[in-house]
Amino acid sequence: NIVSSAPARPRDREPKLGRFGGSAQQHLHTMAATLLEGLAFFGLAPAAAPKPVSRPTSAILPVQLVVTPLGLGLPKLRGYHSSVLVGDLEYSFDGVGIVKNHGPASHARFRMRAQGVTIPLGVHHVDLAAFEAELGAIFRPGMYDLLRMNCNSFSDCAAWYLTGQRLPKKYRQAETLAHSADKYTHVVRAVTNGNYKPNPRANSYKHAAALEALSRARPAAPLPGPPLR
Repeated sequence: NIVSSAPARPRDREPKLGRFGGSAQQHLHTMAATLLEGLAFFGLAPAAAPKPVSRPTSAILPVQLVVTPLGLGLPKLRGYHSSVLVGDLEYSFDGVGIVKNHGPASHARFRMRAQGVTIPLGVHHVDLAAFEAELGAIFRPGMYDLLRMNCNSFSDCAAWYLTGQRLPKKYRQAETLAHSADKYTHVVRAVTNGNYKPNPRANSYKHAAALEALSRARPAAPLPGPPLR
């Protein structure tokens, strides 16, 4: 199911962090700030009543990635919120599933939205109905997990399906580091006072397998876009 949503008001306060001792305290608290900001947004349903969003199902459209940094942090520990723009339609992923908006509305909630970047992926023939069906079969409502199946997982898959290009790795580093920390030392749950809990509904999600499945489902000859820089 694809949910259409109106933008919500920006958040004004920094998330509260738990305490965690040890030599890596500063780095872990930076990670916690990123995770808690994501939890504050993605753990909630859209704040406004959904509005219908419709477009022709097939068209030649520009495709872009939109990326906004979350909170303060070191470059390799900073988290990012990302979404995909297909023409003027935004697709993003959160706790209610795939959300469709006019323009990059999902980024309006974040304090650092002015520092966001837009990455053009070229102009492509897009079958919106097929795109929504293929991505919707993988990114279903209630499967969102802050570390394992999040907005960046979706944006990477969506960009791959639409254009054969990927979300740059630098925007996915925090998930990789945080997932490893949580898997082996439970650091993430400690520094967030237990606010992050793995979503069991995301246990079956494997990112590489999702990309492989979408490779088989992609249109045979999409119009190429410029290479990622």
